[in-house]
Amino acid sequence: MSNLSQFSGMRLPVAGGLKSSLILFEGVPGTRSWTCPPGVSKIRVFTVGGGAAGSSTSGGGGGGYAEKVLSVTPGTAYSYVVAAASGTSSFSTVCSATGGSGATGGQGILGDLLANGGSGGSTNNSGGGAAGSRMGAGGNGANGSLSAGGGGGGIGGGHAVMARDDQYAKSGGNGGAGQGELWGTGILITGKGGMAPLATMAFSHGDECYYTTGWATAGVQPDPGCGGAGGWAFIYYSNAFRRPCPAQGGGIGGGGGGSAPHYDSVNYQAVNGAPGGIGGGGGGVYAGATTGTGGTGGTGCVGIEILFF
Repeated sequence: MSNLSQFSGMRLPVAGGLKSSLILFEGVPGTRSWTCPPGVSKIRVFTVGGGAAGSSTSGGGGGGYAEKVLSVTPGTAYSYVVAAASGTSSFSTVCSATGGSGATGGQGILGDLLANGGSGGSTNNSGGGAAGSRMGAGGNGANGSLSAGGGGGGIGGGHAVMARDDQYAKSGGNGGAGQGELWGTGILITGKGGMAPLATMAFSHGDECYYTTGWATAGVQPDPGCGGAGGWAFIYYSNAFRRPCPAQGGGIGGGGGGSAPHYDSVNYQAVNGAPGGIGGGGGGVYAGATTGTGGTGGTGCVGIEILFF
């Protein structure tokens, strides 16, 4: 169970790797049991709540974090629960963390070390909050603007960046850069949060504004523990939004970026908010759009590390 295959589609770490002492790292929702092997007397467990989905009013809150060191008995089966989005993850009756709810981050409830998830941004196309961690509360998602979404928060309080939306340049907000070690797994958070490409105005004529640079690129994808960048929309005439650059999903533990709308000459058509990583909140979606949904919240996870044989 100690592998990253279940987190397919997410960027893998550039430094560090899973500890050999980590015998379970589970991110698939469900109730299961772990049987203590012979000779093992003490373990460390950690739980991460599920992230909340983004919406047309906010980014989703990140899941809470809890960990505990406990003595165990060989041959005994211990039940644990991996949360779906917004749900509670737990190990036996001694360690649990709740999921995000709306824009509010979840909480660590039972354990030796507890931390809250970050809050989602408070505007409609904001970024989602990051999960809590050993370093404290997760980073908050940033607010978006009409034509650009806010970035998602990062592990350890990594702050996302607000969308840039002025007369001459537009960019979705960058995701928050995480810090430290991801939940004591051995994965070092050394990268940066997702970076959105910048669109600059090449020229204008009356109410026609032509933004040409950067719209076709996807920016820099986030590493584990970091938030995704917000999306933005290419403006080419009379405030009509075209060629949207999609928001980025969060890395493991990070919040997803908020989306931006485009205009089809009749209605605003929203691009979906980006999903949160494991424990991260989803990005929000533009409220005035006729289509599009907020990004899904990430599932929770449970981990077990052997300390003493």
